[in-house]
Amino acid sequence: MNLYITENIKRLRRERNITQERLAENVGVTTQAVSKWERGEALPDISLVLPLASYFGVSTDELLGLDAAKNEAKILEYLAENTRLANIGKNSEQFELLKIAHREFPNDWRIMEEYIWCLNYDGAFDTITPGARHTEELVRLCNRILDECTLDGPRYRAMFELAMHYAHEENYDKAIEFANRFPDKLYFNRNEIMARLYPLGSEEQMRYDRENLWRHVENLAFEIVTAANLGTEPPQEKIRLIQKALALLESVFEDGDYGVLYDSVFANFNFIIAYYYVQLGDFGAALPHVEKGFDFAKAYDELPEIARHTSYLVRGVETDMSKIWHLYEGNAVSLRLDEQEVRYGGKPFGELDEYKAIIEKYKPYAKA
Repeated sequence: MNLYITENIKRLRRERNITQERLAENVGVTTQAVSKWERGEALPDISLVLPLASYFGVSTDELLGLDAAKNEAKILEYLAENTRLANIGKNSEQFELLKIAHREFPNDWRIMEEYIWCLNYDGAFDTITPGARHTEELVRLCNRILDECTLDGPRYRAMFELAMHYAHEENYDKAIEFANRFPDKLYFNRNEIMARLYPLGSEEQMRYDRENLWRHVENLAFEIVTAANLGTEPPQEKIRLIQKALALLESVFEDGDYGVLYDSVFANFNFIIAYYYVQLGDFGAALPHVEKGFDFAKAYDELPEIARHTSYLVRGVETDMSKIWHLYEGNAVSLRLDEQEVRYGGKPFGELDEYKAIIEKYKPYAKA
């Protein structure tokens, strides 16, 4: 509330083209006092609240920022509920919530940033490919952010969503135009800058460096597997490359504390390896990787709300699992069971007794 009253005095004074000297004279204080109010170094005496409100022609609630405080609390409620719904895969409900939030607070950039992502993916989230049902509103809001918003986060999100949207429409000139607005090289991310603010070897410096290493090794592993999947190499070579990515990760997460990577990386990569062995007709080699995939998915579902790493290179790095966005309902095991049914249901590998035994073993761990 203190911050709001100081901001409101400055805003109201400027909107009415009143000097600090004139305001001070009319409410019986010094110019230095008004200056301190507006810099947030001091607050008006409580006896001045009513005279100030009367002078500016506003209610005391507006002067004190009570309405702004209530609005901020409601906005934070919307954003928290948005994260909660995304976390449990209630994506249609999430989209509807953001529609309501944007109607109520059409000028809040934080809500708009989340909303444009939903608009780009049609609110369905059954694919990572942008849709086109909300093109007009998406483009309008993204351009508004770029024209009016001074916050970096929403601006980068708007440029990204426009680039993806135009690429999906095969308007590559426009897509490249927005892609080119990103820096060719981001010399430092936030954690890298933070690491350089503290003495080398200090606890704080090491914490930020470990977070950087965690992110870099995850990205590198995904790049290796993406290159393997999209390449023209035979399945044997794809398997070899994916196993190299897993070995890289295991060298960093030496305690086996894979955290949030249990499902998105370790389960996912093992299911991909199994798929390539099935392509080769080597069902015996595929089966252990299917079981590993389910075991990692189960481990992901059993993580505590705050997953904390113990391996030396990433020791202390934490993930708040309540803030992880899932694009599916249920848990990781249920997702993987559904994927397996789509991939192998009614096919020779899916008819193996050993495969069916693995499926039955993990069914009790699935949650809708």
